[in-house]
Amino acid sequence: GRGPESDKAAGSRQSRGTLWKDGMLLLKERLSDERRSPILLLGAGASVPCAPLGAGMPRFEWLLRRTAQLYAQTTSREPIPDSHVGPPMQLPSCDCCEPRSGLHRWVEPTYETAEAESIPEFVNAVAAGTLLRAGKVEHLVSGDKDANTKEVRQRFLNAFRQVLHAHDHRFPYHSWLLSALPWRGVVTTNYDRFIERAAMTWAETSTTWGERRDYLHRATVLSEESEPAYAAQADPGPGGGPSPWVHKPFGSLERRSDVTVQSRDLDAAQPRIRISLQSLIRGGDDDVCLVVVGQAMRDVQVHDTLVELGFFQQDGRPGGRKGLAVWAVPEARDATSEVDKKVDGRERRGWANFMRRFAEEPPSDTMRPLPLPCHALDFAYDLYSTWRT
Repeated sequence: GRGPESDKAAGSRQSRGTLWKDGMLLLKERLSDERRSPILLLGAGASVPCAPLGAGMPRFEWLLRRTAQLYAQTTSREPIPDSHVGPPMQLPSCDCCEPRSGLHRWVEPTYETAEAESIPEFVNAVAAGTLLRAGKVEHLVSGDKDANTKEVRQRFLNAFRQVLHAHDHRFPYHSWLLSALPWRGVVTTNYDRFIERAAMTWAETSTTWGERRDYLHRATVLSEESEPAYAAQADPGPGGGPSPWVHKPFGSLERRSDVTVQSRDLDAAQPRIRISLQSLIRGGDDDVCLVVVGQAMRDVQVHDTLVELGFFQQDGRPGGRKGLAVWAVPEARDATSEVDKKVDGRERRGWANFMRRFAEEPPSDTMRPLPLPCHALDFAYDLYSTWRT
């Protein structure tokens, strides 16, 4: 009775009002028209488990704490090997899930307000049992800090890849649902292989060759470190065949060396994000639909690329592009309520301001924002159900 199909869960989503229902119907209409099919943009929230012991990636803070523990188990003379032997089979349980009467409940840890300034400081804090925030991983592993020597950074990043790899098996239920829908393409900032692995299961159960071929294409991935090679695959040109369905500008766990973490690498990945979105927009369609799931828009590279491509402006006003922009994340709740322009003491970024304008009935010649406060599972289940009916 706790799944997305339960009466309680369905009633909770329906109580969100006409905005939710209208959003599902608008997307169903788009998905049914190949010329207007939406582009799917996935963030970390689209890879979380549906249950404490389900497939998926644990919360990021826990991933970093586990990385620190793995790092501390080795010495400088015993580097962590940059390889993985055997199938990864670690369940995504973490120290935030406490057993209670045979079940699990989510317990949000109380972290200190201060953030670790370097890898050694964070590793020592974890060893001492202190809940010191790691902050963004690109800041934690920055080479600008004296304590973060090249050897320290390499060992920590190798450990981080090991932890990610240990949870990259099977796929969450919502990945299976999302991979069934006829998106124009998928752009993800995640490293895991959940969405393409889910598409493969659809291919294996297909009853016709046409369906099987379609789902096999949805399991194709674009993840090239070289920008020219990335561009060539994203837009093969006439006679070059279809481009891969899943675009991973930040890298993929399919190749262990291809995981973008450090700030300079993230900045270098921004052109790849632009290449992916431009290729899926198909050379300047007048009416574009972008569906953002599990992406809180805290990645500056993604946010600024959408500004550059005319989806919205930095101050939150509509950009020069027409269409529909859907934001399906719990953070969208702030965009649907009358709150101050600051959230947690931080100024709102352009995307959040843009989403707040949904009630202002934007002009018909601009991008329409549609914030849907929800988790990935709620969104995927209702959209798949609406599309199938």
